[in-house]
Amino acid sequence: MSPEKYQDIAEYVQAELNAKDCLHTYRVLNYALQLIGTEDNVNVEVVILSALLHDIGRIKKSAKDSKNVPSHAQTGSEKAYELLIEKGYPEEIAKQVSESVLSHSKNSKPKPQTIEAKILFDADKLDMTGAIGTARAIQLAGATGVPLYLTDKAGFPIKEGKKKEAPSLFKDYQQELKKMTKVFHTAKAQKIAIKHQKTMDSYFEKLHKEVDKNHKNGMKLLHKYCKEA
Repeated sequence: MSPEKYQDIAEYVQAELNAKDCLHTYRVLNYALQLIGTEDNVNVEVVILSALLHDIGRIKKSAKDSKNVPSHAQTGSEKAYELLIEKGYPEEIAKQVSESVLSHSKNSKPKPQTIEAKILFDADKLDMTGAIGTARAIQLAGATGVPLYLTDKAGFPIKEGKKKEAPSLFKDYQQELKKMTKVFHTAKAQKIAIKHQKTMDSYFEKLHKEVDKNHKNGMKLLHKYCKEA
């Protein structure tokens, strides 16, 4: 199976998505390809097409209409089916790809049932782990105006990230990113995620220590100069 076989699908995806989402799509495809060989009876074509098309349902939406717009998984599922039928793919392939796309999101219903859908789900979630996952979380926080961390009454950075706290990157890490190793369906994906988690944990530990130290040093000097004034 040559890459040229999917060139028209790849071009369609590039036309539909922005540069950021395209990069994510190809990382997911690369992860999916690594997972295929670790499972039995996998339809490789379904996995490749699903990975390429899994995010084509992403559309720009305003805050006003965001509650009324279908999930990107649902929209993408429908678009993927229509595209593949239009391109001449067998209906069974189009259906399997559509089902995989529909269930690839963490909040999707139904949950992934086939091995192809599970591979797509795992590949997509692997891109939320490790250094890439950390960078994506920081990027999203910046785009949405969410601070890196919150501070307590004394001005020290809060590390716990409890559910009741206001949004912050640290809260996202504590409530979701730190628990990613538990969501995977395939053994290979979980193994990769566990290794990646060490990178992410190390980063957030260093980030907290750095801002905590910065605040402590600043407070000591503030008290010192206030006394001397």
